[in-house]
Amino acid sequence: SFPTRRSSDLDLLKDRLNFKGTFYGNRAKDFIYLLPNFDISQPDPNGAFPMAYQNFGAIQNRGSEWELLFQTKKSGDWRYATMINASFLHSQWQDLKSRYVNLEGRDMGFSRFVGSNLQQYNVLSTKDRIGTVRALNFLGVDMSAGGVWVFDAPRTGSDWRENYVPQGTAIPKWWMGWNHQVSYKKWTADIFFRGVFGHVNAQEALLRYGGVQFFNNNVIRSSFEELQDLGLRQTNEFSNYFIANSGFLSLHHMGISR
Repeated sequence: SFPTRRSSDLDLLKDRLNFKGTFYGNRAKDFIYLLPNFDISQPDPNGAFPMAYQNFGAIQNRGSEWELLFQTKKSGDWRYATMINASFLHSQWQDLKSRYVNLEGRDMGFSRFVGSNLQQYNVLSTKDRIGTVRALNFLGVDMSAGGVWVFDAPRTGSDWRENYVPQGTAIPKWWMGWNHQVSYKKWTADIFFRGVFGHVNAQEALLRYGGVQFFNNNVIRSSFEELQDLGLRQTNEFSNYFIANSGFLSLHHMGISR
């Protein structure tokens, strides 16, 4: 559908403070993907449904872009200016007729092959944000049961994917850049910061290689020792124990010139 766009521009403090904002939104629908055809009542003897290219779902995108500029008037030999640029993005699944198993999981590596218990990373569900990461909620390690994982809803039942709940999104909500410029006589200093916020990282390397079992221990030593200190004796399971917030603010560039 056609995008919507709204802009605003505001100058204050005798043009020393300037604000610009843009808001936009659009909707895309009828994505085509090779999916099981569940309309056929009887699957083949192996329990697999025939595959067919189908239209499914829609994505609603909403976002905004911001720019804030502040600059001082020259005072003697000094002058200072700073600018912040920021972008916000919210993309959401809509009109899904059912919940879909992670589409990306079909060819993203061994741990996400069909049938793997890690295929539930991104079950697609209406009103979920694009890139939603799902996992079990970690509560602790039960020493009385021999050192096993404890989750608020274990991976059991006829639809065990229901127990994997949203933990955040792998796509950031905010991107920003923050620039400073300070001048003194013939000298100028430029300092630029980058920031990305509102997303998480599923630490699959820790999950696969940082456990206490023979086949996945001692590779990532710090994770192995931490789980051992908790008393774990079981193989790793994907939970929010292995999910970390990934936002950052970093110094991207600094230069001094004359």
